[in-house]
Amino acid sequence: MDGARPRLTPPHSEIDTMLESAGWLALLLLWGLALYFYATLPAVVPTHFNGAGQVDAHGPKGTIFILPVVGSVLFASMTLLNKVPHIFNYPVPITAVNAPAQYALATRLLRFLKLAIAALFWLLVFFIHASATGQADGISWWVFPLTSASLIVPSAYYLKKALIVAS
Repeated sequence: MDGARPRLTPPHSEIDTMLESAGWLALLLLWGLALYFYATLPAVVPTHFNGAGQVDAHGPKGTIFILPVVGSVLFASMTLLNKVPHIFNYPVPITAVNAPAQYALATRLLRFLKLAIAALFWLLVFFIHASATGQADGISWWVFPLTSASLIVPSAYYLKKALIVAS
């Protein structure tokens, strides 16, 4: 880490505010869904799905709360990390001139990833419930590509934008 990096908070745009709000809403919905589904779950629920989306492990119904807990820890960690963009790793050298734009791009990426993680965990809670109650036979085929795309596409977009801003 370069100790000479400016320590500043990038201004929030409207999209930043929307992403942050949507992320908090997705996290609340994740908890709400898990709490709502808990009462209707059988004693044993799916706890793992293989690459084909089929259930390959089971556990007690309380494991439905693992995803909201892990999601909350990730969300809180990323929220705290977003307050110190000067310590991030960047694909370009950070200067006083490019720091505001680079910090804004990086913090926006973290906001989007917080939203994506909460939404994906919500989707997994839904499929755990659906599989446990016989409404589905595992996870639909499109969940794995969606998961990959929701993490890779924004990261690639960030990288492209960060390199353009630097030039």
